[in-house]
Amino acid sequence: MKRFILICFLIFGLSSSVSAISLIGSGIIASEGATDYTADANCQGAWFMAGNGSDNETEPDHSGNDYHLAEKATKELAVVSGAGNVPAGYSGSSRDFEASNYDELLIVSTDSNAPGLDISGADQDMAICAWIKAENVANGGNYTIASKYSDSGNEQCWLHINGTGDTTYRVVFHISIDGSTDVVATGATTNLAEGAWHHICGQYDDDNGSNQNLQVWVNGSMDGSTSHTAGIYNGTSDFDVGDCADGTGNEYDGLIDELIVFDRSLSSAEINEIMDSGIDGSNGAND
Repeated sequence: MKRFILICFLIFGLSSSVSAISLIGSGIIASEGATDYTADANCQGAWFMAGNGSDNETEPDHSGNDYHLAEKATKELAVVSGAGNVPAGYSGSSRDFEASNYDELLIVSTDSNAPGLDISGADQDMAICAWIKAENVANGGNYTIASKYSDSGNEQCWLHINGTGDTTYRVVFHISIDGSTDVVATGATTNLAEGAWHHICGQYDDDNGSNQNLQVWVNGSMDGSTSHTAGIYNGTSDFDVGDCADGTGNEYDGLIDELIVFDRSLSSAEINEIMDSGIDGSNGAND
């Protein structure tokens, strides 16, 4: 009888583990003991995009660098919560960007006050990831997720989406080698849907030996890449979320959640864990 009970317990435990593992990669639940990437030594900025709990005029940085983002304008950028306002399987809140109301659009960290976000150099890797739910995507338009970029010869890096139709878009990641000349990786296979949540990353892996140094990732898979080994220009533009520093009509309209920046590249497993479990492994529970 004791042996029968033990066998049943082992079968139940194995079944539960398999069930949990089968959901990893689906974005439904976080794995037990998921990694807190906000504590990673190479994490230079991590924002839940949930506001500061009072007036929401600042967005706290959870990387330990205290690169808190602040709204450029006086009006508050909306914080939204509840079903549909966070990725499936997540709790907490997201930031809602409105391109039609420029005063409520931007949050920014200046170049001088956030040196860790000034990721540059001949052999310097980097990665930017976020959950996004875009709205009002127009064919041919560019809509900024995060950037350290200006059209005035001060380009450094730019993660954005580009409209491919009235309701679809692709992910694009730029880095510049001299402030004016860009290398670009564009999503090659996936037209993303307006009004749906997608996890995206742009990263530069200088040491990648397969000529896929500059990459875009969508929903846990590499969706486009290009060869580049000349490094990243050291620009002085502010780090902006939702637009470029010079405000040249690249304003994003939609939700952004779980934004994180590294001064290293990420493996496929790491990108998928961040997507599945959140930047701190809690699926938004700490928002």
